[in-house]
Amino acid sequence: AGAFMAARLAPSSKSELVAKLPDDFAYLARGRIGEWLEVQVDRNGTLCRAYVLHTIGDQVMLVPAVPAVCLEEAWNPARRWIQAESYPEGAKMAARAAPSRDGKQVATLPHNYEYHATGRSGDYLQIYLDIEGARTAAYVLHTLGDLVLLRPGPGIVSSVVAQLEMQQQQ
Repeated sequence: AGAFMAARLAPSSKSELVAKLPDDFAYLARGRIGEWLEVQVDRNGTLCRAYVLHTIGDQVMLVPAVPAVCLEEAWNPARRWIQAESYPEGAKMAARAAPSRDGKQVATLPHNYEYHATGRSGDYLQIYLDIEGARTAAYVLHTLGDLVLLRPGPGIVSSVVAQLEMQQQQ
């Protein structure tokens, strides 16, 4: 924390220092030469090629970011989903870090959990859970083959729709 990464003009520790990059810098690697990653940095208002250490001995300094999830549908406000009639009685739901069976399981949700989904990716709904004090995206199955596990529930009406309905009633 608080450390800087040296970005150099060439893949050598003896090369000219181009920039000192903060620990939260988002790197876009364009290639690799030995222990060095080729990245782009802003040098006096111009993007230029620079090199940062990927590894020092056996210690890996930079790792690939988790790929972004592409949602086929996104909802704001979140939509309410409830267990479908075909949901196995008493079953719990696995919440995963990615919308895939290979995604790491991050939580197990109890039977009759009420889901507030912000989007859909394939057979998975994106929800947010509080995991170790952090709001974390998680993914739950809403269909498994032909089996429907979760279905839309009576929705949370957006404030705009609610206002329009109230105006029409007056």
